[in-house]
Amino acid sequence: MVLMVVGVLSAMVATGCERQEPETVRESAAPSAGAQPRDIDEVRVVALSPAIAATMRDLGLGGLVVGRHGWDQWSDQSLPSCGDQGGVDYEALLRVRPTHVLLQWSGEVPRRLEEMASENTWELTNHPILSLEDIQKAARDLAAKFATADAAKVRVRASAGGALIERDDPWRLGRAIGVDGDTAGVIRRRVLLLVPGTAPAGLGPGSCHHELLEIVGGASVFGAGAGPYVELDGEDVLRLAPGAIVVFAPRAPGATGRSGSVGVEGYVELLGVIAKLDVPAVREGRVWVIDDPLGLVPSTSMLRVRDELARAMEAWLGGR
Repeated sequence: MVLMVVGVLSAMVATGCERQEPETVRESAAPSAGAQPRDIDEVRVVALSPAIAATMRDLGLGGLVVGRHGWDQWSDQSLPSCGDQGGVDYEALLRVRPTHVLLQWSGEVPRRLEEMASENTWELTNHPILSLEDIQKAARDLAAKFATADAAKVRVRASAGGALIERDDPWRLGRAIGVDGDTAGVIRRRVLLLVPGTAPAGLGPGSCHHELLEIVGGASVFGAGAGPYVELDGEDVLRLAPGAIVVFAPRAPGATGRSGSVGVEGYVELLGVIAKLDVPAVREGRVWVIDDPLGLVPSTSMLRVRDELARAMEAWLGGR
């Protein structure tokens, strides 16, 4: 995750149609003290992060974006690619003439990029995003920054983006998932959040996905020291013995959504070798797929992931 291990995960996920949010809008948050207004027609944003671009869209600010990250499969593909952490395309940046360049850099920002930003008066801002708190802060910062352009024209969509700005704790569920019994105990303690593939991996402590699992009442198979992204093999999964598995499999463009419980016939396709292991999740049929196109991108899409995780917990625990 540069974007929730984006350096690894972005190559694994595919594009698709997002669930449509309500079209109601409200005025954006008031500009912060000392902010310098800029006419909206002068604002040109390069979002060198798929997560930032997705959050801009959910805030209703997508029309300001004129350049995208090289791995960004979710933004308008007619927008010029301006590179990624493997290499910034400085010529493309010069061609799109940005006023703002937004990053999600995990390490040092390239000196050349800083120099060019200074030479061309680009406002360069880095938004490191990993946790839920990071996502909320980025959303609020973006809304405040671009509300200064022209409050009458820039509006914040009163849906996913608006929720992150308006609520102190936007991730909290509106209801509790309360259950008893041995099955509940197994699921609460032993959930594997899985990114499948030839080199499968689990999402552990430090990831926003792990935080969401705890919010909906589940607990990870991983201990505190495991890290946000844990590479797995068959022996690892046998040792972890998950009582339930949530598979993140972002759907391809135009594909029909299939988020929900997975029947046995879908195990091999989704789980690969894990489908043949004698672990409680497979043996007892507790496998759930989340195929939101942005399900692995730490942005406003995490509100949808939270709701899907809650659905999974309720289904496994009898809807109580």
